[in-house]
Amino acid sequence: MITSESPDFKPGDIVLSDYFGWQLFTTIPASSAKLVTATDAPVEASLSYLGMPGLTAYFALLKTGDPKEGETVLISAASGGVGQIAGQIARIKGLDPVAVAGSGMVQTAGVPRRRQPPNVG
Repeated sequence: MITSESPDFKPGDIVLSDYFGWQLFTTIPASSAKLVTATDAPVEASLSYLGMPGLTAYFALLKTGDPKEGETVLISAASGGVGQIAGQIARIKGLDPVAVAGSGMVQTAGVPRRRQPPNVG
């Protein structure tokens, strides 16, 4: 934040908003801005496990999928941002995650079993 007319923000604050992408400067409505702090996690976490990838993994796995403890869940694209987090959430929740990726280089944290699809073409 460089400047704000809102009493909720001051110069130097880091904010997150759906009103802008990766750019140096923009003007956004104060109502769209959410303050990002480093109190509980690094600021960068707002772009990872506490941001879109983490929310996508959480809601897709636990709310849409609704798996029960002990069930096996398949995590496709497990080497991507969302898949890595989904695998960790699955393990924390007592599920048996199986990670799938297109490369033998998959090392999803907390997911011991990995499957590599056969080479096609």
